Amino acid sequence: ARLFFAFYWLFDNLAVLIKVKFLTRFDLKQMARRASKCWLTGIWLSILVALINLYKASNRQSQLLLSKANQSKVDGAKESIELFESEMKAVRASKKTEVLNVIKNLGDAITGLSRLGTLSASSALSFLMVGLVLVASHLPQSLATRPTSDLFKGLSSTNMNH
Repeated sequence: ARLFFAFYWLFDNLAVLIKVKFLTRFDLKQMARRASKCWLTGIWLSILVALINLYKASNRQSQLLLSKANQSKVDGAKESIELFESEMKAVRASKKTEVLNVIKNLGDAITGLSRLGTLSASSALSFLMVGLVLVASHLPQSLATRPTSDLFKGLSSTNMNH
């Protein structure tokens, strides 16, 4: 993704030099379009990376919750509970960051698509809303702030047998 942002920077600066007549051998529209394509490609790749990271964080969260649920009360030393809580806090922070990255990049994608002339205002709003709805499905888990130990307070060995 960063490589495409570097190409965007290069082509965008070339477009500025063309516009101020420092470079005269190149076409301004073509250079600006090339810059926008690189920008948009970088954004799509950034969204893909954020979704992959969100998937990995969700898997890690599931692993932590399963290991906590499978742990017996005897094994529940204070250190392991603290380690579990700190790891869950890190996972929740990671998920929150990735959700925000997806939302930010969806907004940037609208700008990139508009520059290329492939997206009208109503389509842009629809595009953003669909993206937000898809990402919102992860918000309850990603933005959860209560300690995960609260999840297990209602569980007892008698409740788990039924």
